[in-house]
Amino acid sequence: MAKPMLSKNTAFLRAPSKSDILPSALLFLASRAAVMGAFPFGAAFFAACFDKSTAYLGITVMYLGLLSAGTVSGAVKYMMAALIFWLFINLYSRRSKAVEAAACGAAMFISGMASMFYSFAGAYDVFLLFIESVICGVMYAVFSGARDVSLRYKNPYAITQEELLSLAAAAGVFILGLGRTELPFGISVANILAVYTVLIVANNATLSGAALSGLVIGFITGGSGAVMMMGAFGLSAVFGGFLKSFGRIGTAVGFIGGACAVLLYAGTAESLPYGVWDVLIGAGLFAATPGFVQKRFASFFGAERHIEEAKDGERLKAYLADRLRGCAGAFRSLEGAFISASNGRARTASPRPEDIFSETAGRICCDCPRRSKCWDKETDRTIRGMTELLTVLESKGVVGLNSMPLALRERCLRPELLLLEFGHVYELFKLRLSHEGEKLSGRDVTASQYRETAELLEGIAKELEDDFEFCSELEEEAANAFEAIGLTVYEISISEGARAEAYVRLSDNNRIGETEGILSEIIGINMGFDRDENGGMYFVSRPRFSVDAGVKQLSKEDSCGDAVRVFGTDKYKLYCIICDGMGTGERAAAESGLTASLLQEFLEAGFGIRTAVGMVNSSMCMKAEDDYFTTLDLLCIDLMNGSAEFYKIGAAQSIIYRRGGTETVFSAAFPIGAAPFTEVLPQLKRIEDGDVLVMASDGITEAGEIKTEWLKKQIKAPVLSMQAMAEEITARALERNNGEIQDDMSVIALKITEN
Repeated sequence: MAKPMLSKNTAFLRAPSKSDILPSALLFLASRAAVMGAFPFGAAFFAACFDKSTAYLGITVMYLGLLSAGTVSGAVKYMMAALIFWLFINLYSRRSKAVEAAACGAAMFISGMASMFYSFAGAYDVFLLFIESVICGVMYAVFSGARDVSLRYKNPYAITQEELLSLAAAAGVFILGLGRTELPFGISVANILAVYTVLIVANNATLSGAALSGLVIGFITGGSGAVMMMGAFGLSAVFGGFLKSFGRIGTAVGFIGGACAVLLYAGTAESLPYGVWDVLIGAGLFAATPGFVQKRFASFFGAERHIEEAKDGERLKAYLADRLRGCAGAFRSLEGAFISASNGRARTASPRPEDIFSETAGRICCDCPRRSKCWDKETDRTIRGMTELLTVLESKGVVGLNSMPLALRERCLRPELLLLEFGHVYELFKLRLSHEGEKLSGRDVTASQYRETAELLEGIAKELEDDFEFCSELEEEAANAFEAIGLTVYEISISEGARAEAYVRLSDNNRIGETEGILSEIIGINMGFDRDENGGMYFVSRPRFSVDAGVKQLSKEDSCGDAVRVFGTDKYKLYCIICDGMGTGERAAAESGLTASLLQEFLEAGFGIRTAVGMVNSSMCMKAEDDYFTTLDLLCIDLMNGSAEFYKIGAAQSIIYRRGGTETVFSAAFPIGAAPFTEVLPQLKRIEDGDVLVMASDGITEAGEIKTEWLKKQIKAPVLSMQAMAEEITARALERNNGEIQDDMSVIALKITEN
């Protein structure tokens, strides 16, 4: 199939097709355009825009155009330049636009030097040839830019000044190629087209863009009156741009007003570089152009307001990200303050033996006659005796008179009172320490909450910055591909982020399958139709893997102490959760259900697993009463890249079955709520097509005497679905317990399939 117009392909040669008609017509006009008696535009257009797989057709059209312009003797030079460039691109594949532009100019110089072997007139001819070669190379860049814009029908970004000038210069060359074709009453076809082209730009571009385009088109088409034509078109374009808010009629009236201003300056109509009828006919044709054609013109320029909205959106995202990071920094500071306070309190709250000794002595030794001897003269001996007493008290809990160190019993005048007060002071210090420990634990939990809140805010800030980005290069490539199969692109938008998204509005929105194929090939991800939207089609990336899931639970009492959740997110993550509350019944069900629900809410909101588990764990630490804890078995499967992360906190083992073998995933962490700082480290696995994963509570894995060995054999048994496997595993565990439900039973069975 032929490539779309104004594009290049890699085929060597092919037969002509309908898609070659427009490029051939433009090449004919470009070949006729002349500057300083030279005709370099045809070779430049051939190099930049003509399909090289029909190079023979392009060279023939060039020859006909040159003949019609009256340059029979120079036709061979330009045809030779086109042939040299064609050979270059077929022999040298590693090239850029800059290299191709240089090659185009070099081909013109080489062919010109070859022609001079027969008609060399002096060094001035070489200088003119050099200028012509430079023009040829520059025009290659101009035509390339115009080609790129012509293939970009709808882009979220407005056309750049460079692209606009390329379009204007290319249009000026084609108009120049019309030559002096005139209608009755001296009406110039070239001038009418020049006026019409300037009006198109004035109606769709900025004032500066309209003025520059008017200057460029006027300079190229003006001939000997180029300077006057530049000023006339530039000023008229500005007047037209001023009134474009009134529609195409306002633009046309503004252009005519600009022409009138030029007429006042020139003095007479004969002094104008164009005829009055040329302006009136060109403006009238533009005002009468149907609206759908005007929209087609507008698609080459884009909408300026999209740029402003995009900039505003980027500024808003940056502002929000900065504010969130600032709030996160405040919470980090609070965390540091609480940790510092806890460390300082811990140092001062630690019990010191000398404090116990001093308190005891103050109670019983104040009025003792041997006080001076015990605490002043024999201090070391007294301290050793008190230390031995403290050691005995800590080891046995109770100290009798017979267990009292001999050094104290023989020397102390009040041994019974010493034992009584020493024990009392010791208990007071223990009680005080316990109280301080509770306060420290509360501060530690609060510091943990602050840290996790800071992590949440930092994560949101990062997501705001890395959310998605529009891909203009992919949009242009996709538009070219749609044109190649005969579909006109009215609007296209492609964005990449956590998932790829594409919106297209085509001339035929019923060719969904072909559209999916093109988008999948261009983006590099399997894309699928999602919905119709605003007259177009909305496509999203499809995950690489799909999962068949089965869940089964059996409860020992009316309320199941296990909580099970299986859910997915819009970022192609599948989460499986089993929370096993301590014991059975309503209390266990409440604890496990709360933990599972909180985790699901955090994960569905887009928070990271470690942050979500940390928040839930510290919350449960502060809430827990009577040492009521909950195990957590969490599996996260990334359906795009095929990674699986197991987070096991006091949970039972999980089994992975792959190609006839099994692998066990163990737990190595405290249950949720058992400690304020639970380090959640994932066990990473890679999933493959056909893998079977089984997660279960200890009511399943602890059934019978051989533990999970029977479960590994059960996974290998053939089943129709994962729901059937979950039910079969539960029935088998119940059978191993002699039909008695000794603990709540929960199973999640998963089978991985690559799409």
